[in-house]
Amino acid sequence: MADKIDFLLELFKTLKQASDSTESTLREMIGQQEKLVGHVEHIPVQDIKDDLKEHDTKVDKKGDKILKEVEDVKGKVGKMITVVLVAFSLLTISFIVGRLSMDTTGVKKQIQTEQHEEHQQLIDTITESMSKEFESIRDEIKRLHPSDTEEQEEE
Repeated sequence: MADKIDFLLELFKTLKQASDSTESTLREMIGQQEKLVGHVEHIPVQDIKDDLKEHDTKVDKKGDKILKEVEDVKGKVGKMITVVLVAFSLLTISFIVGRLSMDTTGVKKQIQTEQHEEHQQLIDTITESMSKEFESIRDEIKRLHPSDTEEQEEE
């Protein structure tokens, strides 16, 4: 039981020390607050009001200046986006036109080649047909005028 009493006495000592420490801390805080109140009492209120108004005016001027700069940047960014979009559109259109012209050129060459081949076939067909016709005409002339063809052959 003596141990319990000693333990309780030790707890009360610790509690008393904590209470004393808290009391001294509170006294120091009260002293600092009194000094602060004494300092504030000596500051003229009108000076504080004037300083606050001046500060507010400076903040407003700087805020207005910042807003103006932001609007200027916003305008420049808008113009830049417009220029980029226009440039991209022009590049896209020029690419499409170039691609179509390349395709058209290839198609024209293919058509010309096909037309040339068809034209050559027609020439060959007509030449062959004309040769056969001339042969048949000579044969007919020989048959109808055998004497004329013999004289021509002798000469």
